Amino acid sequence: MNTKQLIWVDDEKRWVQPYVDYLKGVGYMVRLFPDIDTADQQYDQCVDAVGIILDVMMPGGDLFTEEKTEEGHRTGLLLLARWRDRIVARGQHVFVLTNRGVDEIKAEVKALNFPHGLVEVEHKGYTNAKTFPNLIENLLGKKPRP
Repeated sequence: MNTKQLIWVDDEKRWVQPYVDYLKGVGYMVRLFPDIDTADQQYDQCVDAVGIILDVMMPGGDLFTEEKTEEGHRTGLLLLARWRDRIVARGQHVFVLTNRGVDEIKAEVKALNFPHGLVEVEHKGYTNAKTFPNLIENLLGKKPRP
């Protein structure tokens, strides 16, 4: 079996772990990065990853100031913007998770001009660890279009 690799950037390991366990149970290898600094330093070593799961609200680390992240409320979006061209070139799908308003985050993601179908946004409160692999499979099955 060829294992599909996912990158997960989230500072809440206890919240993430059940999701990671279910993803591993259906054959994914998940590289969990607990902060954006580590994720940014190691992202280019993950060229074979088929997807990225990215939390929006995280500390800015050394990469972004508190002011720029709006005290952590936009950190994931800033990282998404930083990686945008590489994500598109690699064809990596992105699943953005947020505790903020989904429509607000979708508008910010849309402004980054990703190809249609490459990025999905979901509220953390509406996801379920057991069914999360199905959401990921649906996202990965989409063919991006301009």
